[in-house]
Amino acid sequence: MTNYRQAARRAGRIALQVLAALFLTSVAWVLVYRWVSPPATWLMLDRRAHAPVGLGYHGIREDDRRIDYDFKTLDEVSPHLPLALVAAEDQRFLIHHGFDGDALLKAAKSNLNGEKQLRGGSTISQQVAKNVFLWSGRSYVRKAAEAYFTLLIELLWNKRRIMEMYMNVAEMGDCIFGAEAASQQYFHKSAKKLTPAEAALLAGVLPNPLRFRAAHPGPQARAKQKRVMRNMRRLGALPTCAPSWINSPELSPIVARKTQASTLGWRGTRRRGYLPDMKPLLLVTAGALLTACATTPRGTADSAATRQAIAQVLATQTAAWNRGDVAGFMQGYWQNDSLVFIGKSGLTYGWQPTLDNYRRSYPTAAAMGQLDFSNLRIQPLSPDAAQVIGRWHLARPAQGDLQGHFLLVFRRIAGQWVVVADHSS
Repeated sequence: MTNYRQAARRAGRIALQVLAALFLTSVAWVLVYRWVSPPATWLMLDRRAHAPVGLGYHGIREDDRRIDYDFKTLDEVSPHLPLALVAAEDQRFLIHHGFDGDALLKAAKSNLNGEKQLRGGSTISQQVAKNVFLWSGRSYVRKAAEAYFTLLIELLWNKRRIMEMYMNVAEMGDCIFGAEAASQQYFHKSAKKLTPAEAALLAGVLPNPLRFRAAHPGPQARAKQKRVMRNMRRLGALPTCAPSWINSPELSPIVARKTQASTLGWRGTRRRGYLPDMKPLLLVTAGALLTACATTPRGTADSAATRQAIAQVLATQTAAWNRGDVAGFMQGYWQNDSLVFIGKSGLTYGWQPTLDNYRRSYPTAAAMGQLDFSNLRIQPLSPDAAQVIGRWHLARPAQGDLQGHFLLVFRRIAGQWVVVADHSS
């Protein structure tokens, strides 16, 4: 009996360790993709290996099954495109937090009433979770995993990043993924130059891009395009407001009244009133990054150059701090509202609020003391992303020393390595 209990406890510990490892890995995976574009998705790999089979499919490549995929940021595509995707797929995108209860209820009623065509209630966030992190297919297990990843991306990404990911990984034809590849294939131009009608056509064929052709649209595709165009006009951002809509904090005047300042839009990262405290989750995220570093490739020449460049940023920050220059110290951070800082005062977003916090916490040279970093571990994650783990120490003879540990996420932006996320304890 004793041996049985010991074996059961051991099995329970192993199961908990496996679950914790899976959880930490998934959080790290989602967090890295906040800044790094995915090299491929499961659906891309599946399409590369096998041609899809179905009635009414068009444009299937029998021989050359190379994947067309070119990741672009929102600033690199036409502002009409994200508007068209919202108008076609998820008009409450900026309002909900990953799940649209109204759409799910309508879909359930429609399907229970026995309509010929099954109706889905997936939001753009859910589709991103499915397209980026999961395999294709239908099962309760995959649906549960989709809900889990939807929660993660809503917590760890902003709406701008979710839309950016959606328009880049969505299948828009056989072996064609993302708006840039589709625009080049169907319209022979960059996605930056898409017109409202072309953007509406791409968004309209998304429910089934293998059946509805964007290159030579039939009556059904044209009808979908017209419906999307009507929705775009109804949202109040076409045609006169379209160029500025992408940078607007709200989707449109109509949506603005509905959101009532609860959403900061494309460039925002915090949605007030959604979660009272994200700090525990982000603490777990920090642990996830520690776990993730074990699988990161090492030893390349680029990695050595990355480590040297980041070490120089940290040395410059140290020198600025030790001469009492807080603003100079902050030059090593991303000067953007999406900067994330976790410290003793909680969660802070943005470069200026982080600078203000430092100035309040260390108002004098004596309070600042002399900064020293040690036990540094600089780990490149990709050519444009890296993480740094280390220990900090403030020597303050008059007020007492302070010390702790930190985890930094660096990105190379405009050729410069900057801190985009900082968790200091």
